[in-house]
Amino acid sequence: MATTTDGFLTSSDGTRLFFRRHVAAAPSARILVIHGFAEHSGRYLELLDALADAGFDALAFDLRGHGRSEGRRAHLRRFEDYLDDTRAAFAALTAGSDGTALVFGHSMGGLIATHFAASEPKRCRALALSGPMFARALAVNPLKLLAAHVLGRLLPIFSMPSGITGAHLTSDPAEIALHDADPLVLRQARAGWFIALESAMAAAPAAVARLTMPLYLMHGEADPLTAFDASRALFPSAPSVDKTFVPLPGMRHETLHEVGRETVRANLVAWLAAHAELSARANA
Repeated sequence: MATTTDGFLTSSDGTRLFFRRHVAAAPSARILVIHGFAEHSGRYLELLDALADAGFDALAFDLRGHGRSEGRRAHLRRFEDYLDDTRAAFAALTAGSDGTALVFGHSMGGLIATHFAASEPKRCRALALSGPMFARALAVNPLKLLAAHVLGRLLPIFSMPSGITGAHLTSDPAEIALHDADPLVLRQARAGWFIALESAMAAAPAAVARLTMPLYLMHGEADPLTAFDASRALFPSAPSVDKTFVPLPGMRHETLHEVGRETVRANLVAWLAAHAELSARANA
């Protein structure tokens, strides 16, 4: 039977990050789960349970400024701060082991996971991405875009409505209601965050081109937030020999909360479990 724990870990600058950990009775592999912008680790409980049932020691954490973690809400000085948070969570997960694990990231978490994996190819055994934020699909008013760039440099903590609602994420009315009523979901974005993410997205092609580990990328074709076409275009440039691209027709941004999510989740966990086993054999 799996056990669940939660608590706090500390990033390199002292920021306390909330985490949840679901561990199989006799785990055979470890995996880090990275959430997207404006959400939190609590939206991945079903995935964490499924991963534990498949034999994983699975850890999800709240990025700084999100969920129950410390930090100004929706603010970011530099993208590297998110990578520092990820390194701290990865270190906590792999402490006392061989220092390796699989990584899963959704949306902004997928962008973070891509940059992290590209910088740690020997420690990231396999990488799975869901609707990664390689490019925006949501149109931004040119004046708002200009204002964000100016304010990002002059007043980075300036807050703007994110405009994201549950209907962008899923077509399931129950899931939409859960998202829109969640007090931990952020409703704003800050100008500094916007500038930092623009830079990280611009660097995504170079990061993808350094991915050598097994790669699984799934993306809803009806995603209104992150560009499906960007995922499809960048995927072939990853040098990974073992890679799988999964287009999901009719699905919006959060395929793990969409109608038909049970199949999406089962296929994802099956791929992760298979590649955890392959990696274990290779390292035996």
